[in-house]
Amino acid sequence: MRNYELITIFNTAGGVTLDAARQGVQDIFSAHNIKSEKEEDWGERRLHHDVDRVGNGHFVFWTLKGPPDQMKELARELEIHQGVLRYMIRRA
Repeated sequence: MRNYELITIFNTAGGVTLDAARQGVQDIFSAHNIKSEKEEDWGERRLHHDVDRVGNGHFVFWTLKGPPDQMKELARELEIHQGVLRYMIRRA
């Protein structure tokens, strides 16, 4: 098990609520045997440039612990998650 950091930018202007989007990401964690050790809410911020015609996003930072092959699956599922505009996973 390795330590990772994940930053997600949620689309708060879309039809998905922030709580539902966060719960969806946490469900992905549990489905792939990834443990969330810490979660920080960085709040809503203006994006440097629009992403899919959205100018603001809600930033959330997680510290995670999990196997490397499951992080690839996490990235794949975050790509298709409706509430996530952008994400970044890095090894801590």
